[in-house]
Amino acid sequence: MTEIKLENLGFAYDQKMIFRNVNVTIDKPELVCILGPNGAGKSTLMHCLNKLSVPTEGRVLLDGHDLQEFSLKDLSKIISFVPHQEDTTFSMTVLDTVLMGRIPHSGNLMTSDDVRIAAENIKLLGMQSFAMHNFDELSAGQHQKVMIARSLAQEPRIMLLDEPTANLDVKYQMLVMRMLRDVAKLKGITVITICHDLNVTATYADRILMLYDGSIYADGTVDEVLTHDNIVRLYGIDCEVMQLQGRPHIALLDGDELDSHLDENYVVHDDAEDRSTPVAPTKGKSNTVNISLKRKPKEPADGREGEAAPKKKDTVTISFKRKPKEPEQRIHEKPFTARKGRIHRSTIWHMDGRRRRVW
Repeated sequence: MTEIKLENLGFAYDQKMIFRNVNVTIDKPELVCILGPNGAGKSTLMHCLNKLSVPTEGRVLLDGHDLQEFSLKDLSKIISFVPHQEDTTFSMTVLDTVLMGRIPHSGNLMTSDDVRIAAENIKLLGMQSFAMHNFDELSAGQHQKVMIARSLAQEPRIMLLDEPTANLDVKYQMLVMRMLRDVAKLKGITVITICHDLNVTATYADRILMLYDGSIYADGTVDEVLTHDNIVRLYGIDCEVMQLQGRPHIALLDGDELDSHLDENYVVHDDAEDRSTPVAPTKGKSNTVNISLKRKPKEPADGREGEAAPKKKDTVTISFKRKPKEPEQRIHEKPFTARKGRIHRSTIWHMDGRRRRVW
């Protein structure tokens, strides 16, 4: 079992610190989920774990050795990575795609052992009936299964996944997370993944790291980490945490902290005229049209006049630009000087590249 240790880890983009003083040790075959709000640095932390980004501070240790000392080829035999999204430039079969995971071990010359390992992982993920199908013909859930099979074909000791359940329906979210948990136990490897769904994480994670405000805010089991106070602190929303099937279940609550600024107290006004709907742009005016959202005055309770004009803080202004005029199909018109005995004529070039002569 490989131990991965983060010592005082920190990272900055253009002198803006994303996180610092991150100290974590993972030394068991388990499913570790990283939670945190958008912009907390989850993907950046993941990139620091596989040498895609170099930490600004601290270091990452693999069995006591600095991650930066490993070559990318040697590191790919220890750590595999499933990115957030896989772009398919060339059409390849599922088998060929999974075989790419064997490149760190065999290079470009695949052996029968490589094919066997790829086939075993395809079968493990239940994709054997799609082995000769093109990868770009599969659904989003099947894509993720193939990417996990390719990652397992590397025979890693640590597997990293950046939001593997993104763009998947509820069934496939649960299927992928259960698969990752089972793979960690079956293969005896550490699986570290970024998640956003609190309940899917609560159902399958063995350990949770909460990243917030530039550091590890909480680290522990699902019961220790997914508490009411932690969720309110991290996401700024109210919730109820209950027990379901022996694990926490989070019910999110609508409240005043969720303000879209677009409720029944606002009406739409044009800057030029006071009306309930914006006026369509017309010729001769500026290319920018400003629309203001102003709070309605309260209804008088005792026959007195309504409130005074709304304050600035009650007004939201939205600007948009008119669509530019479509270019004409004719690009240019080049006149000819007629030869002796002929009349003048012109050649017109059109957008489709054809040339036409007009007498």
